[in-house]
Amino acid sequence: MTNHLDGNVLAGALSEVFTADVTSARARCGGCGRMGALAEAMVYTNAPGLVARCAGCDQVLATIVDTGDRLILSLAGLSAIELTRPSRLVECWLFALVRADPAQIASTQRAASGT
Repeated sequence: MTNHLDGNVLAGALSEVFTADVTSARARCGGCGRMGALAEAMVYTNAPGLVARCAGCDQVLATIVDTGDRLILSLAGLSAIELTRPSRLVECWLFALVRADPAQIASTQRAASGT
C-alpha cells in the first residue's frame, strides 16, 4: 500500500457529522478487537475518499466520501466508538446561552470585550 496519514486527517470530514471531536474518541476494531483513539488509525487519501485502517490488523475501519452535496460515511469496520460527553458545566452554559434573550447576550459580549 501507499503511504498513509494518521487519523487526525478525519477531523474535518467527521466534524460535519459529529459535534464532538471524534478523532479523540476511542474505537474498537471489528477485526482484531484493538481499542485505541481513532487518531491512531492509518488513513489513506489516494482513493475516492478517505479510508481509515486499523493500525493493528489493517482492516478498513471507516470510509468517508464527499460527493459535494452529500457525505457518505461507513463505520462498518468498527464494533464500538466511545465518545466523551461535554462537561456538565459546558452543558449548563450552552443551555443558558440558548435561553438568554438577545439583549443579555449583547450585554455580556460588550462586557467581555471591555466596550
